[in-house]
Amino acid sequence: MKLDNLLRALYVCASVCILALLGACANMAQGPTGGLRDSLPPVYKTSKPLPNSLNFRENKVEIEFDEYVQLKDGFEKIVVSPPTKSPFVAKAIGKKVVVEFRDTLMANTTYTVDFSNSIVDNNESNPFNEYFFSFSTGDVLDTLSMSGYLLNAKDLSPAAGVYVGAYKQHDDSVFVTKAFDRIAKTDENGRFTLRNLEPVPYRVFALNDVNSNYYFDQPGEAVAFLDSVFTPKMIEKVRFDTIYKDSVTIDTVKRFRSVRYLPDSVTLQLFEEEIVRQSFKKAELTSETTVELYFENYEKQVPEINPVNFVSDNWAVVEPSVTTDTIKVWLRDSNVVKLDTLRFELVYQKTDSASNFVEARDTVQLFQNRKKAKRRDDKKQTFLTCSSGRSVEVYNLPRIEWSAPVDFVQDSVVKVEMQKDTLWEKVDFRLVADSAVNARAYLLEAEWKEGFSYRLRIDSASVTDIYGNCNDKTELKFRIKTKEEYSTLKFKVQGVADSAFVELLNAKEQVKRVENLRNGEVFFKNVHPGEYYARLVVDSDNDGLWTTGKYVENRKPEQVYYFSKTLKLRANWDVEEVWNVTEKNILNQRPSGLNAKKKKNKR
Repeated sequence: MKLDNLLRALYVCASVCILALLGACANMAQGPTGGLRDSLPPVYKTSKPLPNSLNFRENKVEIEFDEYVQLKDGFEKIVVSPPTKSPFVAKAIGKKVVVEFRDTLMANTTYTVDFSNSIVDNNESNPFNEYFFSFSTGDVLDTLSMSGYLLNAKDLSPAAGVYVGAYKQHDDSVFVTKAFDRIAKTDENGRFTLRNLEPVPYRVFALNDVNSNYYFDQPGEAVAFLDSVFTPKMIEKVRFDTIYKDSVTIDTVKRFRSVRYLPDSVTLQLFEEEIVRQSFKKAELTSETTVELYFENYEKQVPEINPVNFVSDNWAVVEPSVTTDTIKVWLRDSNVVKLDTLRFELVYQKTDSASNFVEARDTVQLFQNRKKAKRRDDKKQTFLTCSSGRSVEVYNLPRIEWSAPVDFVQDSVVKVEMQKDTLWEKVDFRLVADSAVNARAYLLEAEWKEGFSYRLRIDSASVTDIYGNCNDKTELKFRIKTKEEYSTLKFKVQGVADSAFVELLNAKEQVKRVENLRNGEVFFKNVHPGEYYARLVVDSDNDGLWTTGKYVENRKPEQVYYFSKTLKLRANWDVEEVWNVTEKNILNQRPSGLNAKKKKNKR
């Protein structure tokens, strides 16, 4: 019995040992499991050549790190300065980063390979931030630098991923004929650093280079320029810190050295020159009786439309959009509508290759789809309808818009009444066409009273559109708002002349209201409650618009300033703010709320 128990115990022990050995064998190749997450970036170990080497003659740089690395967005982030004519090749191989130059490097020149934060470790993508590697092909290594910020001129937001370059030549022509002497690229905050500079004056530019030749030669390239020149320099400061054994006895004196490179706050504002492109794009037969004409950036007069394969004096009603880039043509002549093929000539203004306006003539040919038209005829006839908003702003007139053009609407067929308690009182009014080019919209002029409700009534068959369709019986109700439902905002502006205007922006940075600066004040009445932002534009040409710059004319874009706080407006509130537009540096003016929204939209 004792022998059986002993054998049983030995069997159990042997089984446990075997299982333990099997488990150990299974985990031998796994390495550590769990533990703390790696949060450390790669560490430089060595390189060929060594950093800041002189008389470099090779065409390849190898940099070794303490762990496996990879390049993240290297094509966009890595910059070689001065720029090479042929693209360089950068790649990660194991623990090394290799940069190969396809051009022969210039003699007696200091080169910088700026990796930004593109070098990351292989496991957790921890970046080696702001890393750059320098060497010289001559006996001297230039060591100075200058830095600053690039902003978008229209909204003062950071301009990321844009080249900033410097020239030792200072004439205006160099920017349009020669590649930069030194270059850098802005980070997500618009920050840039031009490295390894000589102690000579430089002129600084920015360029969103679309064809990778490192100078301004394309109409669509955004640019920035300054008239000033900058000479880089280094300031060294020494600070001593004394450690005492007791209140009177000195133990140690430590010496701390700090270096600052200047200038370190060069600020440029990026803009894209206005490119005047105006042309006819296409025409579409959007229904049996309507044609849509589409133009690119059309801002001239409404084009002339001449029949080609038919004769008619009053064959269409032309309705342009507000910007005239889309024009709707209502075919009113039934004989024209019956044509299987519609041909007409467009006479309009377009731009040539030099952006000059010239007269153009195009023949448009459209084909009716009778199969679709037949299906439409099977449907019940659509009567003329009319629509209007239920709530009318206190500063607007009530507006009605028909679904199709009408020749004329007499005041007598429209009745307007105001509600008093449970009764409706007649209101005298006048019906006025909203625009000479829109035969569908009318305004109601009357002595409207705030806070009162009104109704508009039109008997059936009182109005006929250009196709002979009559209206059904119509009743529309609307209310005139009160001034108490709005907010009032007033700015007392300092630091700028009266040739300026202020834009009131919503959270999406859309312009909701614009008011001119008069005698140092800007006054916004009847503003809807909500959160707003304010932007002031120095209107140098007094055209009421923000005007971009033009390099060949040495004209910078019109300066803008932001009120740095969010404006929270409530109903029946009067808000007054003092705004010194130059009190804050433009780097810090753009409200943080707008910055956060812009970054979120980019993601």
